[in-house]
Amino acid sequence: MDLLKLRRADVSYYDPCCVLVIRSTHERPKSTGTNSIYWDRAMVAGFDALFIVTVHACINYQEIAHWARCIVDIRNAMASVQSPGGWL
Repeated sequence: MDLLKLRRADVSYYDPCCVLVIRSTHERPKSTGTNSIYWDRAMVAGFDALFIVTVHACINYQEIAHWARCIVDIRNAMASVQSPGGWL
């Protein structure tokens, strides 16, 4: 997140299970105090890209397939999800 922010990207995250607010650390100084976003269709659809970096059982990945414009899935969370437009 910090690397993207250094390049002036507008970055948010969603973590319903573990990290509701990013604590102060030496590794992530620019993200300190950042809150997890609210999860709904309008919020997800508003992002240029969605990166899946952690898999959580409580997340509806089918919703992501329908709502997100671009998905970068580095955890293979979307492997069994049907995409409305097909996957690249």
